[in-house]
Amino acid sequence: MKTTATTTFEVLDVERANQPLAEVSYKQAVEALLTEGDPEHQERMILEMCGRRFPVPLPVLPPSRPVEACTRYHGRLVGGVVFHPVVAAAHRAFADHRPLSLSPDSLWLMIAQAVANHIKRPLRGVAAEAGPSPGSGHHRRA
Repeated sequence: MKTTATTTFEVLDVERANQPLAEVSYKQAVEALLTEGDPEHQERMILEMCGRRFPVPLPVLPPSRPVEACTRYHGRLVGGVVFHPVVAAAHRAFADHRPLSLSPDSLWLMIAQAVANHIKRPLRGVAAEAGPSPGSGHHRRA
C-alpha cells in the first residue's frame, strides 16, 4: 500500500466578524458608485481598505451628473463601496474575516463586462499601440 506524506502547519485562529455591515438603499448605493461623492469619505474608505500601509492617490473622477432613474428602488446593499463591488466584497471578506459566496452568474457577468469594455475600446488606439503590421508597407524612419 502506498502512503502519501502530507505537511500541515498551524495558522493564527482568527475571529470572524460578528457585526453586520452598514446598508444603504439601492438608489443610494448606485448614486455613491456612479456619481462624484465626498472625496474625504472616499479617501477614508480607500485607506481603511488598504490598511493604511501606504498612501493611495485618489483617482481623478470625471464630472458627474445625478442619477435620473434606478431600476430597483427596493432592497438594501452594503454601503461605503467606492470601487468595483465584487473587488470590494472580496477585500471586505478577507479583511474582516467574513464568508464570501460568489455565484457563477456574478463571475460570468464580470467576464462579459470585461469583454464588452475590450470590444468597446477604440481600435485606432489599439492599432497605434501595436505599431505597423508586417507587410503593410508602413515603416518608421529614424
